[in-house]
Amino acid sequence: MRAAEALFSPFSLVAAALVLPAIPALSRAAAASDRRELHLAFRTCAVAVGFGLFYMVIMALIGSWLLVRLFGESFSSSTDPVWPMAAVQLLNAAGVSFTLLLMAEKRGRVSLAAGIAASAATIAFATGLSLRYGVQGAAWGMAAGSGVVSVTVVYLAVRRRVTSGENRLISR
Repeated sequence: MRAAEALFSPFSLVAAALVLPAIPALSRAAAASDRRELHLAFRTCAVAVGFGLFYMVIMALIGSWLLVRLFGESFSSSTDPVWPMAAVQLLNAAGVSFTLLLMAEKRGRVSLAAGIAASAATIAFATGLSLRYGVQGAAWGMAAGSGVVSVTVVYLAVRRRVTSGENRLISR
């Protein structure tokens, strides 16, 4: 399943393309104002999710066929991992700009906490669902873990935060 996931994970390329321009831009926006940094993070999120939706459409059209052609008939059964892999891509896309925002703001402890939550959620969901539903369950468990991570990162990035002794509220 990892080989199929690696093949069907174009978001790793999209994320790499977003990181180089996004971190300096988010850093500049953070220095200017809360509203500006949040606006840029949401715009970057929209671009990433757009790529994720495009990927889901492509996978809906040819993903199952491609899996069977590349990995053999064992992928033709009802345990089709295309949808959960597409969901992982879309959910990762939703959180990437906020992960970058945390990095741009140099919020290392918060980033570490999000990383720990990511690992714990993915392991818990993938293991729990695989015990009940097998490979398909593990794939959906990884998607659920990605969802928890994205929600956590967005929450941590936009909630009220204290910087340099003054409260910064995003809704200014």
